[in-house]
Amino acid sequence: MAKNVRTRGFLTVLLVGLMVLGGLSGTTMNVKSQDPEVILKAAVQDEMKTKNILNSNDVWTSHVLWQSFEGVLQGDPNTMDPVPYILVGFEQDGVTGLTGTDRELPPDGPGFLPLGMHDSNPTQADPGKHNIIAYYDFTNVKFHDGVQVEIKDILMSYHLIALHPNWYTGIAPLMDQCGLVGNYSNNRWLYVWDVSSTFSDDGNPQTSALRFHITCNYAQLWIDTMSVPIFPQHIWEGTGGGIHDDFGYAIDPNGFGVAKDHPTLQEFDLLKAMGWEPENNEIIGTGMFKFKEWIQGSHSKILTNENYLEMQTGDLDIHVPYIDSIEFIKYSTPQQATLGLQKGEVDIILWSVPPDFIPPLQNDPNIEITSQAEPGFFYLAFNMRGNVVGGLNSQTATLGYKNGDPAQGDQGKLFRRAVSHLIDKKTIVDYYLQGYGIVADGPITPLSTKWYNSSLPQYDFDIELAKTILDAGGFVDGPDADTWRDINLNDAGDQDELLELLAPTADYDPIRAQACLLIEANMVKAGINLKCNHQSFGTIISKIDAREFQMYILGW
Repeated sequence: MAKNVRTRGFLTVLLVGLMVLGGLSGTTMNVKSQDPEVILKAAVQDEMKTKNILNSNDVWTSHVLWQSFEGVLQGDPNTMDPVPYILVGFEQDGVTGLTGTDRELPPDGPGFLPLGMHDSNPTQADPGKHNIIAYYDFTNVKFHDGVQVEIKDILMSYHLIALHPNWYTGIAPLMDQCGLVGNYSNNRWLYVWDVSSTFSDDGNPQTSALRFHITCNYAQLWIDTMSVPIFPQHIWEGTGGGIHDDFGYAIDPNGFGVAKDHPTLQEFDLLKAMGWEPENNEIIGTGMFKFKEWIQGSHSKILTNENYLEMQTGDLDIHVPYIDSIEFIKYSTPQQATLGLQKGEVDIILWSVPPDFIPPLQNDPNIEITSQAEPGFFYLAFNMRGNVVGGLNSQTATLGYKNGDPAQGDQGKLFRRAVSHLIDKKTIVDYYLQGYGIVADGPITPLSTKWYNSSLPQYDFDIELAKTILDAGGFVDGPDADTWRDINLNDAGDQDELLELLAPTADYDPIRAQACLLIEANMVKAGINLKCNHQSFGTIISKIDAREFQMYILGW
């Protein structure tokens, strides 16, 4: 989840995803049952990096680990609107939904509430408007280790996520004044109360209710805030039954956050929790799959959760998968993955296939290619807050905020605007992607008639315009006038510092690797002393997490 310094640039290229599938590859024998094990074998570009879900910040780790975890709502496979699952109903300012046979959402759609900012006393249960009473049914909902899921697990999950610097955005609407001000960092207060005794008094211990007070507008309220993944309290608090060092406590017996000055309980130590590397059987969630193994350099494997909660909710039929397991097999290059598919070593490639590989796959009768509009995009990001290595700390204000502080002004806005005119997106789409992509002006695809904003500003490719913008912004050539504007790069006496643009290597993603070189060439033409630096995907992620970058190209 991108936060703060991972600010996306003005330029994007949307992809048309191309997925290739073969018939299910060979089965193995399950010794216990003597029945063939049906394994879905998926080719991935990289392997997972950790078994700790709190550190799952790259797509290849998430592909594996998040199959073991899920939220209290499901997503409609066609619209992605939330539908009931464990959260079966709600009351919102007098409006009910997700109940009965229709399973309706709020009248205004999934998540937007016409709210203003609130300055409520966080020590009081505000009985006013903009409250949601959510009803949960935990019947037949168990963690992978057989422990019954309870409302305390949901409460603990809210507070655990709220503490996470990369995850808390969806929980901010439950913080005092949406987390923009207030003292959450000290008192750990969230506007969530267990009201099961009042609103779920049917005598069934497996039904519960929570009351939420929403403090600000949030478009993804039902997708993020109301559908947090379920983490087991008995694993993540204290010593987790003796499986790790003491992490402390995220909630007290009443379900409230444990503040720093709590009289009896040690507050949750997120850094210690993130430093834990669990054993295979300690990756515990409620998801459709259970973690089996990670063989570094080879593959990861997850097993179908036979005790997964099955239910019919409207037109959505939720059931245990027909396969027994999934193996995620690392193929470092698209060529290797494509060959593996053609040889029957894998059943599916879990990333877009480079256009050059499409013709031979189309001619293979055992392979099917499916394409769809990809909701993700390629983007170029800037370090807005500084903290760049290599002796360049004093120069990072050129990219973003003065002294890394938004309150002191955005000094890099004109620089970033100029860069947006130095990206030849049409060449990337027409030649590098061979038409399997769309030039975009923002993060939402023009194919989305519901959400696309056609009024966004257009940043056409124009090197001369970029030069004019740089000049107007004071980014001119001259001794120490700036750091990276060098009109004559062949003059050894007129070369200042070097800007670095990180991008994946060509064996990982030839499109982004080529795009990086194209951007470098155009930046140099505008007098910007920039060098494309191809690095492994894992290295780029590590540099982003450590805030040790200036600019990078990745996908979202």
